[in-house]
Amino acid sequence: MSQDTGHTPLGKDGRPVRGTHPNFFFDDEWLALRTEEALEPDLPVVDPHHHLWERSVPYWVRQLLEDLRCGHNIRGTVYVEAGAMYRADGDTHRASLGEVEYANGVAAAFASGYYGALRACAGIVGKVDLRHHGAAAEELLQACIARAPDRFRGVRNMAALDSSPEVSQIAVPPIQDLMLDRRFREGFAKLAPLRLSFDSYCYHPQLPQLVDLVDAFPETRIIINHCGARVGQGPYAGRKDEVFAEWKTSIQTLAERPNVFMKIGGLIGRLTGLTFIDQELPPTSNELADAWRPTIETCIEAFGPERCMFESNFLRISPACRLSSCGIHSNALSRTIPTPRRHCSFPALPSTLTDYPSPWERRSEVGVLSTYRRRDKAISGEPTVRKAPDAGLSSSCSTNPATERTRFAESS
Repeated sequence: MSQDTGHTPLGKDGRPVRGTHPNFFFDDEWLALRTEEALEPDLPVVDPHHHLWERSVPYWVRQLLEDLRCGHNIRGTVYVEAGAMYRADGDTHRASLGEVEYANGVAAAFASGYYGALRACAGIVGKVDLRHHGAAAEELLQACIARAPDRFRGVRNMAALDSSPEVSQIAVPPIQDLMLDRRFREGFAKLAPLRLSFDSYCYHPQLPQLVDLVDAFPETRIIINHCGARVGQGPYAGRKDEVFAEWKTSIQTLAERPNVFMKIGGLIGRLTGLTFIDQELPPTSNELADAWRPTIETCIEAFGPERCMFESNFLRISPACRLSSCGIHSNALSRTIPTPRRHCSFPALPSTLTDYPSPWERRSEVGVLSTYRRRDKAISGEPTVRKAPDAGLSSSCSTNPATERTRFAESS
């Protein structure tokens, strides 16, 4: 049954408009009109980006399982902060610890084997307000590590802001020019010494500011979310070629920095300017692949497959394409990249998961596992020991696919 979110705009037919901000109405009846079988159901998959929350449209373990049990062999996931399950009591500026605790509890449930071999939330990207805490952010970062010592891998502070209300969609918008802010950078400076990464979400006009941030912190591992969020609606609608060229220049510039990585996904919502969600039928994987190919090929060409990974971005993509009712999203991502180039872009977990999550540190292949690895912990179960930072980053990909058997797959 379709879910009524209560505050969703209504269309001319009196029905809620699919996928509209802020509640992202799910039209399950519409989604069920199109299904596809998984193209490569036996290949193990890691999903490096999804959320969990209790809002007008709840997305908890049950809904996550429905999407992960979609015909693809998804073996593990990385949880990314979404402002969910914050603590109700105590210092509000420490409330985000509750989200880390919750995600770690979900991970523990999956690690018990109750849900089979799947290891959801095996990595956790939390939220620490780096601007508010400034140089004092280290204490809260350490608190996050203490609450999920085997899984906490980094933080995300969303900088996405635009003067157009048609574009800016974050419920609590960031300040203008967050990435250039002095106090934010004081907090940001605490990440690399703790071997923590930074997930960046900003709109494409803000990417030059991200370049400036990257250059200021060359030893911090930075992961771009959603292909750099090229905007295609509001004031950017009707300027497709100009916007694409501006975005591409920034992507190529960022790719010149070896500490920057790319999550490929987040391409189906209204923000992109695509209108699949308004069609009579849901899109096929071929339709999505054709629409996404210029963006994905640009990212792969710039960063190389060894610094890219496919993301699902559940549940934000779900109003337009849910995996539980179709294999369309993963199939579309698979169709965009020829098989020979997927040897690094779609990393999977090793076949033996009894020592999970130690592969985050030991495996040299790039992608989800090594991008989010903490290099100071060699064996799962050992106490975490903090060390001084290495000189620079380690080699991003030492696996030779021609001589060594690798286990990589698409990551939806």
